[in-house]
Amino acid sequence: PAGQRLISATFEGNPLDASMEFLVVTNNYRGSGGGNFPHVADNVILATTEINREAIIKYIQYIGEIDPVPTNNWKILPIDTAGPLLYRSSPEGVGYIERNAIRGIEFIEVDEAGWGIYEVDLVELAKYLEDTVMQEVK
Repeated sequence: PAGQRLISATFEGNPLDASMEFLVVTNNYRGSGGGNFPHVADNVILATTEINREAIIKYIQYIGEIDPVPTNNWKILPIDTAGPLLYRSSPEGVGYIERNAIRGIEFIEVDEAGWGIYEVDLVELAKYLEDTVMQEVK
């Protein structure tokens, strides 16, 4: 719900407070208040028509090399669902899940239309993804 999306927000180990100021880099949609993203359009430092992706590419080309090591400084909290979280996909996806030892997704069955039915455990899947990212960093 709005007003409950961020918890424990800090900067350099200190809790955020209303007296702190930050430079927010965003696209023109959000910067102009799109998606109910308020308070940014009042204090624009630089407005450009350049696409974010292009600006990042130019920056990397200018720097020459970057080291994209994840900092794991944020996460999505688990949510409570009203029941099992199921989705349909190719039944062949079970082979991908098994080959990659993906935790948090379980193949249930093939339905009458030929779709594979999978159940997702968001907490276990998040742990798997976190472990996988950390393995790639090492």
